[in-house]
Amino acid sequence: MRSVRLRLAAALLVSGLAAGCSGGEQRAPSAAAGQVEVAFSSQPEPPVTGDNTFEVTLMQGGQPVTDADVSVTFLMAAMPEVKMPEMRTSTPLAHDGGGRYRGMGNVMMSGAWDVTVVATRGGQQIASRTLTVTAQ
Repeated sequence: MRSVRLRLAAALLVSGLAAGCSGGEQRAPSAAAGQVEVAFSSQPEPPVTGDNTFEVTLMQGGQPVTDADVSVTFLMAAMPEVKMPEMRTSTPLAHDGGGRYRGMGNVMMSGAWDVTVVATRGGQQIASRTLTVTAQ
């Protein structure tokens, strides 16, 4: 029984390390058939201060989601110690085919940003994902 637990723990550790070491686009963990999977990327990667192209891919049950309204919001929390107010910018994305949504947005400064992707359909939220992106 103990060796089974050790093997299971080792398998989970290896799969976690493999997932954490993948580069490129940021993909949500595997979703159940009814859930919408959200992948985010930018051009350039990582984003830079100024204009960037943001891309989100939505998949549900292995099929592209083509009828959503998608936006990407970049948020940097206020830093009162340096008298910097909160910074927030939101970019609507247009469907580009195959479940891909793209749009041009501005990143105001380099540093760590909380990025939230929200997808809605008919006014109802169908997916949301928040990740941290470090702009150059």
